[in-house]
Amino acid sequence: MAFESYYWRQIIKRDISYIKKLQKININSLEDDKLDEIISKVEIKVFIITFSIRKLLEARKIPDKVIDTKVSVIRHRRNSKRRGPVFDFTELFDFKKPEKISIKLSLLLNLIIHSYTFHTIHSKSKLTYLYFTSDFKKNEYLIAINLIKFLNIMAKVSNKQVKSIHTTYNKDTGDYDVKTY
Repeated sequence: MAFESYYWRQIIKRDISYIKKLQKININSLEDDKLDEIISKVEIKVFIITFSIRKLLEARKIPDKVIDTKVSVIRHRRNSKRRGPVFDFTELFDFKKPEKISIKLSLLLNLIIHSYTFHTIHSKSKLTYLYFTSDFKKNEYLIAINLIKFLNIMAKVSNKQVKSIHTTYNKDTGDYDVKTY
């Protein structure tokens, strides 16, 4: 239970700031082992942020409507003619026909938390994109989202505060239904 959300939110903010600092590093000048270290640190922090946001949502510390927030992402469909391990995603997914789509925040969080493959990709000299697919969707598509856009969405979501709570006893379940606003 995330009883006091203040501390969770502070960790999310700290981790977002840390990733943004790493994202500014010119990775072209790095040795391979240092690049691997930075990418690993970014990926670990992304998972901590994602899990923390989902935990706050499930603990009713963020208003219910936030879970339905639409997030713009890029979808790459699976190449039906290609077979092989999913981690070789450049061959298995169609990068020639990217699709701009909107998905709910809840799906974004679940795809990352349940990711079968997850990569932080760099272009030019910066870390720029997160690519991932879940264990359930690995044969259908790969999702891409700009790293800074992802961090900004997570920062915005983590700042949402519950202003009121409405509870109603549900006789069918023998429990209370809770709505946060």
